[in-house]
Amino acid sequence: MIKGVLFAFLAAFSWGAAIVMSKKGLENMDAGGLFFWQVGSAAMLSWFVLAISRKKLPVTKKSILAYSTGIFEPFLAYTFTLYGLKFISAGITAVIFSLESVFILILSVILFFVKIVSPLHFILLLTGAMAGSIMVALPDINDRIDNITGYILIVAGVLSASFYVVISSRLIVNFEPVTLLTGQLTFSFILACFFIVLTGTSLQLPVESVFLVFLSGILQYFLAFCFYLYSLRWIPVHIAGAMLYFIPLVALLLSWFFLQEDISFIQGLGVFITILCVYILNKKYAIE
Repeated sequence: MIKGVLFAFLAAFSWGAAIVMSKKGLENMDAGGLFFWQVGSAAMLSWFVLAISRKKLPVTKKSILAYSTGIFEPFLAYTFTLYGLKFISAGITAVIFSLESVFILILSVILFFVKIVSPLHFILLLTGAMAGSIMVALPDINDRIDNITGYILIVAGVLSASFYVVISSRLIVNFEPVTLLTGQLTFSFILACFFIVLTGTSLQLPVESVFLVFLSGILQYFLAFCFYLYSLRWIPVHIAGAMLYFIPLVALLLSWFFLQEDISFIQGLGVFITILCVYILNKKYAIE
C-alpha cells in the first residue's frame, strides 16, 4: 500500500515538475523544438529499457494501431500544451490539465454512450469545475488579452489527452507497459520529425538548457507513466488517480519557487474549487 502511494506521488511529482521545467525551457527555445528533444530523449530511454529487459516491439496491425494513439498523447497533447505555455503560467497550466478526467467522462458519454447516474449532480459538479477554471483564467485574460490563445491551446491539449485515454482504453487489451510506451513514444517522435520539417522549426538546443530539456522529457514522457503504472500493482486505481491531484499543487509550488509566478486570491480560490469538483466527479463517476 505504502509503496503504491509512493509510486503514484512520484508520478504526480514528475508530471508537475516537468511542466515547470518546460516553461523554463521555453525561455530559450521554440515549443516545437523543445517537444522534439523531450520526446526524443524519452524514446531513447524507453528503447534502452526495452533492450536491457530483452523485450521486442511487436509489429502487427493491432500493435501499430495501439502505437498510433501516440498522435493524441504525447504528440498533440503536449505540442498544444508547450505552445500554450508560452502565454500562461506553468502552475495555471497544471490546474487546467486537472480537467482531463472530466473531459474523459464527457467523451465516454458522447462516444460510447456511457450512462451517467444522477445527471443533475454531474452537471452541477461539471459547472463548478468549469467555474473554478474561469476564476483561475480570468485575471490573466483581463491582464493580457493574448493569453486567451494560451488557454485555447492548453484546453486543446487536455482534449487530445482525454481522447487518447478514451480511445486507447477500447483498443488496448494485452500490452506490456514498456512495450506500449516505447511504441507510442517512437510514433510521436516520428511525427515530431515531420512537424519540424514542415514548419521549419529551429532545433537549436542551448548548452545551458540541455540538462533541463532532457530531464523534463524523461520525467514527463517516461518516468511519470512508469511510476503511475507500477503504482497500480499495489493500490486500487481510484487511490492512484486521487494522488494525481497533487500535480497542480506541485506545479504551483515549484513555479512560485523557481519561476517567481504569483497567484491571486481569486485564482487560489478557483484552484480549490476546480480540484475539489474534479475530485468528486472522478470519484463518483469514474469510468473503469
